[in-house]
This record gives sequence, structure tokens and C-alpha cells, in this order.
Amino acid sequence: MRWLMKILGLDVEEKPSAPAQSAAEFGSQRTYEFIANLSMNTPLKYLEVDGKRVIGRKPKSKAAEQSYGIWIEIGPKDRQMEASIKETSERRQILMGFRRIVESKLKPPERLKSLQEFVAGNAEFSRIGEEIDNWLDGYAGFWDVFNIGCLSTGDSRRLYEAGFENRQALKRAPDDAILKVKGIGAKKLAGIREALKSHTFTMAITVSDHDTVSMPKRQVKSHRADRDPLRCREINLQSLPYVPLPRAPHRWEETREGHTPKPIAVASKWFEIRDADGWELLSVEKIPLDERPDPAFRRIYPMDTGLIMVDDLGNSETSGSAPAAAVRFGREGNRIADASLYHDIYRIGVNALGRGLIAISRDCVAHAYDDSLINILETSLRDSPEIRALQQRLEIGVPELKNHLRCISMAYDNSRYLFTGVDEAWCVDMEGRGLWGVKLPIKEGWSRVTEPSNTFGTSADVMRALEVMNLALPFTAEDLKQSYRTLAKQWHPDLNPGNPNAEEQMKALTGAAELLTGIDSRVIPSYASAKFMKELSRQDFSAGNKKLTITMEMRVGEVQAADWIYATNFSGRTHDVFLAGYSGKIVQVNGEGQPVRAYDIGAVPRQIIDTGDYLYLLTDTRLYILRGDSLVALMDTLESGELLVAQTGFGLLQRKCFQWFREDGTHHGTIATKNPIRRVYYTPQGMVVETRQRRAFIGGVTTWWE
Repeated sequence: MRWLMKILGLDVEEKPSAPAQSAAEFGSQRTYEFIANLSMNTPLKYLEVDGKRVIGRKPKSKAAEQSYGIWIEIGPKDRQMEASIKETSERRQILMGFRRIVESKLKPPERLKSLQEFVAGNAEFSRIGEEIDNWLDGYAGFWDVFNIGCLSTGDSRRLYEAGFENRQALKRAPDDAILKVKGIGAKKLAGIREALKSHTFTMAITVSDHDTVSMPKRQVKSHRADRDPLRCREINLQSLPYVPLPRAPHRWEETREGHTPKPIAVASKWFEIRDADGWELLSVEKIPLDERPDPAFRRIYPMDTGLIMVDDLGNSETSGSAPAAAVRFGREGNRIADASLYHDIYRIGVNALGRGLIAISRDCVAHAYDDSLINILETSLRDSPEIRALQQRLEIGVPELKNHLRCISMAYDNSRYLFTGVDEAWCVDMEGRGLWGVKLPIKEGWSRVTEPSNTFGTSADVMRALEVMNLALPFTAEDLKQSYRTLAKQWHPDLNPGNPNAEEQMKALTGAAELLTGIDSRVIPSYASAKFMKELSRQDFSAGNKKLTITMEMRVGEVQAADWIYATNFSGRTHDVFLAGYSGKIVQVNGEGQPVRAYDIGAVPRQIIDTGDYLYLLTDTRLYILRGDSLVALMDTLESGELLVAQTGFGLLQRKCFQWFREDGTHHGTIATKNPIRRVYYTPQGMVVETRQRRAFIGGVTTWWE
């Protein structure tokens, strides 16, 4: 840590910090973790209750103390942890304060002054050298704030562009890789290595004087180990168990038909309990300014370990100069982790029973984080073999590609992820190995344009046709289509007016394709471009003894006829996947890529959550609860909301209303608020509902976690 003292112009003696005691030495692991988390946000109080020494936060009333107080007995071993709990809290607060300044939007001189004042005001700062260095090792914005003393700004920029985005990348890189960077010689390499030793650093790090937004965007490559695209299995819905369900109408349909459910009345008080058996409003308190939920974190994602909130516009203090940020709270509302995200958020996937999040940025790069918001994956989807093949087949340009990548999801154990393009889905593990791919069938009513051919030939004719099309055995239908499209661009007379042989070459190409496919040459161009037809109307006429039929048809390309995948998610306990098409059909696929069953609700679900016991499908207007093939419950939803799933039930979080249900959909209670709800969580003291300025404690609610 002396390097940081040096650049801040301070002389603080560095003392080695004592090794942290293990949780086992404190007695109960659960007790230790609970109190450690509690101490981060709440002053600890030690009281005598029934002759026993306990720790916790004092409740508002005697009744609350007896029923809902946060009390944990301090046993003989537990007393040893009191000093350690306090030290852990202080160390975390110092680290978080340091991070907030480093990640702030202040200009370099102002940031340097703030760092000097912060360090000077914290006598214990030097004791957390290891935590500071560990965080800086992986800090993606390192070059935006700091520099290495032996390097110029140009050197640091070139290192960043070469992929050395932080100290950790430099530590892991071999010397040869660093020496390949322009301007880095043996002397500078030695200076870098010396500066990166442990956390002594020989005081060789300096505060960067360049603008915080000057670093160019780093190029992310694909982590895929496969060169060839995964084969996509087209799902045959007729071969699967089919579960038709009551159709979920669109919001405008309900309004037009006058079937809009009666809305929940607006609360006249800050918090109001309604239709709840045994619930009690224990207390309402004003949230201290430093604890209030930041409204910049406007996207809320409940998950197994608590709650993730995302600032996708980069307006929070946590984001600093980054375009986005995320913060995770534990099950009991304690702040666990936060991070600046150095990429925009275009699509996002959070498994309600998982332990992290995954997102796609507008440059088609996938970014995955664990539940400590540490980056565990960055890969370019644009460079994956499946997306390259999709672009070529459907002639999708680079600027439009992001519009065709609709979904991304990550498994509950963070071991694999799934991404989609148009109507195809591919599953890949975190090491970059492709696992499987599937494709939804085209939308109902559409059929591929083909007409049978009477042409046939000998095996020698087939071999000559393959030669014309630059193909060889074995080949697939997709190989033939791709070759036809490529050669047609070279030989079509309209595209090559200066080539006198173009017409003959094109005839030979079409004839070869007809022989190899058995499809009439007149529709070969449509077949190669995957044209689809839908009959719009049919009318029969009679004239004497003759009958005449007039039909009206529409012909479109594959992109228009495809059933685009608009929602996906992994199961909460297995590697099964749910794929929802725009048509409202939802297909369950097992971990090996085999289709299991299909549901039909007639609309795209916004959330799909499978707990292993129950499947929840949430649309804009309906919530379906299923168990296997059986519909257990169907509920109207009045406005857009989020499902919050726990072990004993689930909640429907809407703007000014939170409803809690048992697993099977039995209503347990509702709480309405005067202002928008920012957070909901459960503690031993009861359920807690927070708005921007106030916090309510509700007793009598069934425990969420067993």
C-alpha cells in the first residue's frame, strides 16, 4: 500500500493486518454471517434478555421484541467475534469509500484531492492494503484513474488496446505478450514487473492526468472453442406433449373488450395492509439519507441470494464514469456488493433462482457476473460461429445484428449460458464449448415454397452437379443453399452485365441445384433464400360445368416467417431451458438439447421461472402457475411487475403494490403504498417494504426462507 501513500503525498505507517479468524472459531457459521451482514448497515446493540447476552437491533416495542426482534444469543465462543465484527465493518466501509472516489465522475485533479482527504481522514487505511490491491487488480477502469510511473499516457493507452485492461491482466501476461505492445521495451517491462509486486509496488504507480473518458473501447474476442457452428435441431411440436392453456390477451385487447380487472385502490397512508390474515404493520420509519435506495437503479431483479438492482443509464454514484452499474442486496436487505459496469446494457438475463446476471451490450458482447458482481465471462457473440452462419444465411448486416439477438440467459450454477438469434437458440458452457442448438418451427399458416422436379440423373451427373456448385460429398441442404447464393451473385446476368457467359453459367447453376435437390428450377431461387408462403384468402366460383378457385397469397423471407424467440430462462434447479416464441408457444428443452414439452398461452411471457416444483409464466395480463402438465392457478395482473420467488412462496412486485402468495398461488396478503416501491425483503423481524424515503416492517408474514 505504500505506493498509494506515496502518490497521495502522505506518510502513513503500514502495519500488517492480522489474519481473519475463520467462521468456525466463532461457533455457528449462520450466526457469524448474519451478524456480520447486520453490522454493515446497523449499529450493534448488546443486551441482556432473559439472563442471556444477545446481539441485534432494538425493536420499536416490547411486543416486537418478543415476536420479531433480531436477537441472536452470544455463546462462549461467539464472544470472541465482537472485535472482529467491528473491524470487518470498518474495513469494508473504508474500502467502499475508496471505491466511490476512484469510480466517481470527478476530474483527475479533483479526484486526487478527494483521495488525499479521504486517506488522511482514515488512520486505519494502511491496514486494508490487501483488500485495496485485490480490488484494483480486477478494476476495469484502472487506466482511467491510475498509471504506472515508468509509462507515458500513450503507453498505457496501447496496453489497454492490446487487452491489458487492468493490473490483473498485466500480472498474468507473459513477458513476450507485453513486449509485443508498441513502445514497451525491456526497461519498461522491468518497471512494470517491479510496480506490480505484491502490494509494496515500490511506489511506482501514479495518478493518471488524462481525462477519464479518453480510453478507447477495448475489443473483446469470442471465447468459443468451436470453429464450426452447432447443428440446430428443428423442434417438431407434433411429436411433443402439448399443453394448451387459456390465452393471455394483450393489454389493448382487454381495454377494447372492457375486461380490464378492477385496479387496486391507491393507498391513502404511507403503507396499508389489505386482505391479509394475521399481518400487522409493526412500524414505519424514515430511511436515513445514506441508506435510501438510489432511484437510478431502476431495474429490479429478485434472485435466490437476494436482489440485484441495475442502473442501465449510468446515473448513479456507483457507475462513476461507466455507462452502467449494479448493486446486490442480500436476502435481508443488507448491501453485499456493487460494481461499475464498463459496458451498456442492451439485453439482460437474471435467473430468479440463480447466482448472478448476464447481459448483452449493443456491440453484441456477452458479459456475465457472479453474485459478488465479479466478471466471469466476456465474449463476442458476433464472432461466434452460429451468429456468423446466421448473418450469412439471412443476410443480416453488422449494424442490424443486435436487433436479431433477443435473449440471453445463464444457468443457476453459472456453468453455461444460452443466447438466441431470430428463432434459433444455442447453449454454450463457460469454457466456450458448444453444447446444443435448437430452432423453433415457422409460425402457423406458413409453408416453405417448393415444387417437385421431374429431373433425375446418374451418379456421374450428380458428381458433375456437385462440381458446378463447388461442393463435394457429404453435403447438407444448408451447404447447398449457401453455395447457390454465393455463385448466383457471381453469375447472375443482371448482376454481371459485362460477363457474356453469365447467362449460361446461371443456367448450369440452376440445373445443378435442381438435380441435387429434386426441386423445380423455377423455385430454386426461393428455396435457396428460404421463401415462405401464407394463404390469405380463397374463393370458389362456378361457371357452367367449370369451377374456378381464386386464392390470395403472401410470400416472405425466412426472417418474416420465423417464430422469433422473445423470452428464455434456465430452470432454477436443472439445466433445462424454456424458449418462448412470439406466437406464445413455450418449449421446454432438457440439458442435452432434447425437447420435452410445449405450452401455448398465445402471448410472449415477460418472465419464466421454474422452481422444480412449479412453473411460473408472467405476461402483461396473466400469471400462469403450472405443475408438470397441470394448470394450478391463473391470475390477472393489473400492470407490469416482477416476480419475487422464495422457498415458501412468491411475490408479485408492482409499482405501488406488493402481493405475497403461497407456492400454489393461494393469496396470503397485499400491501399498498402511497409512493413507488423500491425494495422488498424478509428479515427475522418480518417483511420489510421500502419506498424512496420510508421503510415499513410487517409482522405475521410467513417466513420466506426455511
